[in-house]
Amino acid sequence: MSHSRVGVCVLLAFSVASVAIATEWHVPGNFDEIQQAISATYVVDGDTISVWGNGTPPFPPYDAINYLQKGLYIVNSSYLGETPGYPPSWDYVIIDGRNQGTTVTMTSIHSGTTARLEGFTIVNGTGMNYHAAGVHVSGG
Repeated sequence: MSHSRVGVCVLLAFSVASVAIATEWHVPGNFDEIQQAISATYVVDGDTISVWGNGTPPFPPYDAINYLQKGLYIVNSSYLGETPGYPPSWDYVIIDGRNQGTTVTMTSIHSGTTARLEGFTIVNGTGMNYHAAGVHVSGG
């Protein structure tokens, strides 16, 4: 009898694990700002946030971002081939720190996950006390 219970529990554990599939989120689309996407509780480790702009480049810049310890892939949509007519280029999408601290913060990313940023121009970060101005990466 105890073997039956163990078997059922193991099958349930495997079926729940197989449901956890990475999701691709879009800015704009699902969210207006990159940080809104990161902050959403349902955006989780392993997800991708694909970023573009409204209209045609050059786009207004996005505000500084903090990964909030999540293992996310944040990527310029042109790098995923989602922008017909626009080859991959970091010139299209800008993340702007507006001289108010670090522009991109990746600290203490959850164990067993990877945080990745690809295809952006990072501008106007300010650093002090050994903290990076553009991109700050530590821990994890």
